[in-house]
Amino acid sequence: MACVAPATNFLVSGSIQSDSFQTMFMSRTISLPESNEVFEASETALGRWMVTIFNNETNQLDEVIQILISATGCDLQEAEIETWEAHTYGKAPVHFSAREECETVARTISRIGVRTEVTREWED
Repeated sequence: MACVAPATNFLVSGSIQSDSFQTMFMSRTISLPESNEVFEASETALGRWMVTIFNNETNQLDEVIQILISATGCDLQEAEIETWEAHTYGKAPVHFSAREECETVARTISRIGVRTEVTREWED
């Protein structure tokens, strides 16, 4: 199965841009190359995987923040937001990648007693 790169027209700030692929963002012009390149579908192209963590009454917030930084490589602010989201809503997605990497991240987080789940980002 092959995926074709996007068409030459796209909508930006309410106007159609085509062929030149130039878009104004404030005072800066960004030029995007034209492409008819065909990409082979892979696991990544078909959909990424994600790690979800679930709230519990055992782990302290700081403990979860530190394991997220360690397991995913995210910064302090992102780890705090994801921990707050899990605490407030009961669960939070914390990492998106290939299945193998997500399983490794989930195992690392699980070591401190946080329940994790690895699923496709989008169901087929």
